[in-house]
Amino acid sequence: MAESFRTALTTASSRKLIRLTTAAGYASGDNDLRHSLNASYVWELPVRASNRLLNSAIGGWTVSGTFFRRSGFPFSVVDGAFTSTLGANNLFLNGSPIATVLAQPAGTVQTNCSSGAVNASNACFTTAQFGAASNFIGSLGRNAFRGPGYFNTDLSLRKNFKLNERLNLQIGANAYNVLNHPNFANPVANTANSTQFGTIISTVTPATTPLRCLRRRRC
Repeated sequence: MAESFRTALTTASSRKLIRLTTAAGYASGDNDLRHSLNASYVWELPVRASNRLLNSAIGGWTVSGTFFRRSGFPFSVVDGAFTSTLGANNLFLNGSPIATVLAQPAGTVQTNCSSGAVNASNACFTTAQFGAASNFIGSLGRNAFRGPGYFNTDLSLRKNFKLNERLNLQIGANAYNVLNHPNFANPVANTANSTQFGTIISTVTPATTPLRCLRRRRC
């Protein structure tokens, strides 16, 4: 719209007005990755023997794999309790709020959340660090926080058998997430969930897991 619109927000102490503009929503995209490293490798083991039977056992081995390393995705901390009150201002559509109210930090709050937040005692932030919202965008803006990074590596082992001049047989095995390394999702970032707020409660699916391939019907 050419003309930005004004919406009245009711707080415990006053009624304030905020003009919503495109500049107010300027922030990192939801899929913004500042650092990402993806690599793959194939290594044919240089093992040979002059004896044909021995060579068929120790030769023809190939090791390959993939490597993924990236920084975390951005996310916003939402004042869910205040968002639920928007119905009084006719800001609900089909039972859902038409706006998201970002939480307002009451002081300094860390914006990078590590995987250590899986423990409630080491949560990234608490509700005590946020006060009552005074506008939609807060003092930090949208997607001002970063979740934990991601690391995963897969391994494949192949054995090639030479049957004759024209035919070869290959058998092998794949090990997804070979180091059995967990990767965690962003923490709970809605102040309405006071018991789990700032805590990581779920993991993310590795990029090449068989389950992900089945869901997408391809790898």
